[in-house]
Amino acid sequence: MKTQKISAPLGFIPPVRQTGSSITAAVMCTIAAVSSTTAAAAPDQNYFRMKWDHFGDQRNSNANATPQTASLEQGALEDLDKIKSVLRPAMSDLALAIHVTRQSLYNWMNGETITEDNAAKLKALAEAADVIAQSGINLDGRTFKRKLVDGRTFFEAISEGTTPIDAANQVIYIIRAEAAQRAAVSSVLAKTPRRVVNDEIGLIPPEGNT
Repeated sequence: MKTQKISAPLGFIPPVRQTGSSITAAVMCTIAAVSSTTAAAAPDQNYFRMKWDHFGDQRNSNANATPQTASLEQGALEDLDKIKSVLRPAMSDLALAIHVTRQSLYNWMNGETITEDNAAKLKALAEAADVIAQSGINLDGRTFKRKLVDGRTFFEAISEGTTPIDAANQVIYIIRAEAAQRAAVSSVLAKTPRRVVNDEIGLIPPEGNT
């Protein structure tokens, strides 16, 4: 008569004759093996913590912003828009004026948190842009590159301690003074009689001066 071999399920301990201490040892070994397998299958708790921290680093900083912080950042973005539209600065000039890096400016535009000190600097520049815009002077690409009274450009002066409003008033003064000079020269030229050259007799004097 053939004996049929039956496979025992995983973890099954066949009933064998063992002493009490042997049974206890076998049970303890089985429990240890199962615990080890379970621990290997379960993800490390630190794994989830690291993934969450990484996710937190990638979130927009505005997500957890307080109403005051959100308002500050919104105001700073509006001031940046005004500065860009009126003053039209190169990023390097703007960074120089408020003592930050160009990367900081790009970060603010992308929603990164801005400090109150830097927001105040942008606010002052935006107010200077308002003064310039309301003055009605003609602006071009060279306006803020020209030298002011002390030999520095608009943004250089602000970087070295001149208030944005004072620098703006200097720009307005210079532009208006140059416009007045041009107008005066044009007026003089308009009143100067033209002399017509005649091929035969040379210069013909203006009427009334014969």
